[in-house]
This record gives sequence, C-alpha cells and structure tokens, in this order.
Amino acid sequence: MMLFGHLAVYRVGVLAEKLSKNDAHLDGPIGLGNGVETVALGALIIAWHANAQPEILIERLDRCKVRWRPSEMGLSRDQLRDGLAFTPEYMQAREIDSILRHQPVAEARFDSLWETLEG
Repeated sequence: MMLFGHLAVYRVGVLAEKLSKNDAHLDGPIGLGNGVETVALGALIIAWHANAQPEILIERLDRCKVRWRPSEMGLSRDQLRDGLAFTPEYMQAREIDSILRHQPVAEARFDSLWETLEG
C-alpha cells in the first residue's frame, strides 16, 4: 500500500472518531447526516482528487453497504458544490493541511467529481 493510503486511512479514522463524538461541531453550508456516510463521501472525494484509486474504495464501500453517493444521503449537486467551495476556508481557519484546502474542487473539476459520484 502506498504511503498516501496509510495516511488517508489514519486521517479518515481520526475524522470518524471525531464525528462519532459530536457531529454538531462541524458547521458549514450543508448538513452532515450520518457520520459514517460523511466520512465515506469525504474519503472518496479525497481519494478521487489525489488520484489514489477511488474505484477500490467504491468497491469496498459498496461491499460493506455504506452509502457514499450524495443522492443516497439527500445531498444535492448544489449542496456538495457549496460545501466543497467552503472547505478551503474551513480548513484554513482550523489549520488543517489537506489537498482540498490547497487545491479546491471547483468548476470543471467539480463537474468531473460529480460524474464519478453520481455518473
């Protein structure tokens, strides 16, 4: 497994733990819903954005019957787009170092992500 894979699993684990303790502390333009679903979607977006074989994660999430598609979570295209637009500001304010902070998913890149998620 690549180093990125180990770091991603660690960070997703930390995020999952935080979400399970208190979903309410993550404020922003969209509601979060189920913490597991939120972590799954976030991990998939990061894997896709980093070109880290998101198809493997999709296969595993599907096998475990974890909902990860925005539409399955009641999240619209506009809500996800707005949430991702807010992400760099959110992460900068909290000094979170992430590809989503430094290379925002916007415009044509967002269209490509949406196609992967909902295509």
